[in-house]
Amino acid sequence: MVPEHILLTDEEAEKVLTKYNITRDNLPKIKKKDPGLDIFDIKAEEGNVIQIKRKEETAQYSYYRVVVK
Repeated sequence: MVPEHILLTDEEAEKVLTKYNITRDNLPKIKKKDPGLDIFDIKAEEGNVIQIKRKEETAQYSYYRVVVK
């Protein structure tokens, strides 16, 4: 039931930030030890951007979070 978590490369993260005209400080936070990251075996560092893909019956949504301590 946990939505897919994906660690974005720096280039991918910059594209997302540019697309939405925001900075990493504007993104919601996700803790480095979040269980969702553990489930998908993501070794994220502080400042990395995580894409969370949520699927519903009629659509798929992407949410973005920045990793904090």
